[in-house]
Amino acid sequence: MNPGARHALGAVLFAFAGTAACDDPGVECVCADPTIFITVPADRAATVVDVQLSGQGCATSPVACLEPVGSGCAKLAFRGTAVGSCMVDVELDSGPTFDESFELVPYPCCPGVYGELASGNTIAVPDLPDDGGATE
Repeated sequence: MNPGARHALGAVLFAFAGTAACDDPGVECVCADPTIFITVPADRAATVVDVQLSGQGCATSPVACLEPVGSGCAKLAFRGTAVGSCMVDVELDSGPTFDESFELVPYPCCPGVYGELASGNTIAVPDLPDDGGATE
């Protein structure tokens, strides 16, 4: 068996064994941090007026500023509270509101819910002048 095929087979067996191990109460799973991050370019951080969360998965989640910049915040974070949709609206005083919608889902064997985002666990507010996800 060539090394590439052996590695692929090993990965499949490891994944299967990991799934089966989650059913064993004596085995601890390795889980990712379910925190969702919102990043704002430093030059726009002071223009963030408000961040609103809505939807079944995150409406009651508190949002915390992790990286204050002047009078604003360049990095915020929250965790989903339930399986379901989540809408993040970042209101900026310099341009339209930026919004992002995604689903929060459970992972087998892991506590919490995880965002199904194309960028992993980060929502990035775009820099000016292109607000690709903006609405007016």
